[in-house]
Amino acid sequence: MILSSFLYANESILEKIKTNTESITSIKSDFRELKSSMFVENDVITEGKFHYATEDKVCLHYNNGDKLLMNGDNFMMRIGEDKLTGNRKSNPMISQLGNLLKSCVTGDFTKITGGNHKNLNIETTPNHYILTINMTGASKKYFSNIELRYHKENYSLEKLKMIEASGDFTEYTFMNQSFNQQIDLSVFNLH
Repeated sequence: MILSSFLYANESILEKIKTNTESITSIKSDFRELKSSMFVENDVITEGKFHYATEDKVCLHYNNGDKLLMNGDNFMMRIGEDKLTGNRKSNPMISQLGNLLKSCVTGDFTKITGGNHKNLNIETTPNHYILTINMTGASKKYFSNIELRYHKENYSLEKLKMIEASGDFTEYTFMNQSFNQQIDLSVFNLH
């Protein structure tokens, strides 16, 4: 009985997140990226602007000029003077990242859990729901765990942490979020 109550409570939280995020058609926010690696003495912190538009447009535009852009099946990564473009289907890691970002924003975790929530744990704090997804299958070679922090007040994603098997991780914190505002779609142009 305790186990079924626990599972019901978790499904209820997941349904609330999904219901409250389904109406999001666009997001504009600031973000902070923290990269931690056992090979680097100090964490690397960068900041920038995040844009999302339904249903398959994501742009992380870093203040230093770097950019990660996904528009449909196409992606573009620019780091310094180097630029890589391609099709998400031909790059499994970019495809996984795209599915992950979309799932986090829309609250539909089926693409990253395979519809099976047994690998998903939920912790409740006074202000947040913290979801931990233990990755399985082919996804596990990129990330062992994904941690998501949603604010209880509006179910918005505040933090995304992608943890590799080595313990290295990349963490995104989203701040100053505005939802369903007009976005200049040129921000998603692959240039």
